[in-house]
Amino acid sequence: MKISGQGRGEENCFMGMDCGEHAHIVILPVPFDKTSSYESGSHKGPIAIINAFRNIEFYDLETDTVPYRDDIHTAQPVKSGESFDMIEKVYAECKRLLQRGKFIVTLGGEHTISIGAIKAHAEHFGSLSI
Repeated sequence: MKISGQGRGEENCFMGMDCGEHAHIVILPVPFDKTSSYESGSHKGPIAIINAFRNIEFYDLETDTVPYRDDIHTAQPVKSGESFDMIEKVYAECKRLLQRGKFIVTLGGEHTISIGAIKAHAEHFGSLSI
């Protein structure tokens, strides 16, 4: 996955920051677009969002914070062919990340990407509200 923009850090990192597996927050891109009922193209969503965030300010005026200090890592995109394969891959990756204490932000794609992520979170936390 190639991310362009003005960020200062690694090319594949959210907001262009220096990051790595040590980060507490993990962006999980899932460029999936197989069951869209109206128009295709949602598979371009994750990369578009990540690229857009490379051009924002680090300081948040409303909260008087610098959120990037929490370290945000962008994982490799989940690659799959069919829905069931993608759901299982998202589930497995979310489960692995949750076991390591990560806070996961899943970027899709379409609604189907949520199934694996929700299953992993429900198993990990027990009680879950969506």
